[in-house]
Amino acid sequence: MSYLQRESRLQSRRNGKELKMPLCYIYTNLKSEELADTLEEQLTVCVSKTLGKPRERISVLVFPGTRMMFQGSENKGIICQIRSIDVFDESRNPAYFPPIMEDHNRISGSTGTHGQDGKMKEQAL
Repeated sequence: MSYLQRESRLQSRRNGKELKMPLCYIYTNLKSEELADTLEEQLTVCVSKTLGKPRERISVLVFPGTRMMFQGSENKGIICQIRSIDVFDESRNPAYFPPIMEDHNRISGSTGTHGQDGKMKEQAL
C-alpha cells in the first residue's frame, strides 16, 4: 500500500467514514480570472474517464492565487493532486499519467509538464 493510500485511509477513518470518492485538488499561482470558467467540469470529466469512476462521486477543489515556486522560479504553474482509495499503485500509475497530462495541457494551454519522475519535460503545443 502506497503512502497516499495509507494517508487517505487514515484521514477517512479520522473523519469517521470511509472515503469512497476521488478528490482532485488544483493549486495554482494563476488568478481565478485566468482560469477557464468550466475548469472544474473539465477536470471532473478527465478524472472520471481516467480512473473509471462516476462523475457524481468526484470532487474537484481549485485554489487559485496560491503562492508557489517551481525550481527556483515563480513562473505560472499548476499542481494537481488526486486522491482515491484503491486506485493508485505502482502497476497502474503509469497508465494514468498520459491521459491526465493530455487533458491538463488541453485545459490549461501548458507547454511543459512534470513527468512521472518529477523532472520538467518540454512539450510543443
